[in-house]
Amino acid sequence: MKAFRAIIHTTLFTLLSVGCATILGIEDAELANDGAGGTSGGGTNGSGGSAGGAGAEASCEDYCDAVMENCTGERAMYSGLQNCLDLCGTLPVGDPGDPQGNTVACRLAEATAAGEDPEEHCPFAGLGGAKVCGENCPAFCGAMLEICPGKYPSNAACLDDCESLDDLGSFKLTDTEGDTVQCRIYHVNAATELTDPHCRHAAGEQLCVP
Repeated sequence: MKAFRAIIHTTLFTLLSVGCATILGIEDAELANDGAGGTSGGGTNGSGGSAGGAGAEASCEDYCDAVMENCTGERAMYSGLQNCLDLCGTLPVGDPGDPQGNTVACRLAEATAAGEDPEEHCPFAGLGGAKVCGENCPAFCGAMLEICPGKYPSNAACLDDCESLDDLGSFKLTDTEGDTVQCRIYHVNAATELTDPHCRHAAGEQLCVP
């Protein structure tokens, strides 16, 4: 009888041990899967972070550093770094993943490309955009309303005035006189440092006249 009980006891112990091992194996597998899922989730979040970085807002600092470095001399678009930063702040930011239109993103792309070919890309990297990064008049008027408030009663009034002017296409810092969009752009640039008389010139008084 004692031997029979010992056999039963041993058998039960073995079965319980096997059962526990099986349960522990299942739990370990679930934990491993959870860990793998966590890693996968982290990878997804990491990818999302990278995608977010690629689609992050274009930086005026990056744009102005690029345009000041790559567009110099007769191809300079701004008289100084602070001029660029001030005027950049009047532009829509845009998407670096789709750099087009009247945006900082488009100008940043052109200013960067100007490192390889300044003659081709610098004209598009300036405030006006020269019909690649938007049209000259919308960019000029956006700047006027912020840099020289009160010179035009509305954006529409500014656009009406600007669109009546001669448009030379691209801009040069030597465009300081004449009845042109480029003269207006020059003086709104200069107005970031000295509002008077440059805001008056940018609004069509004195220098920017036929």
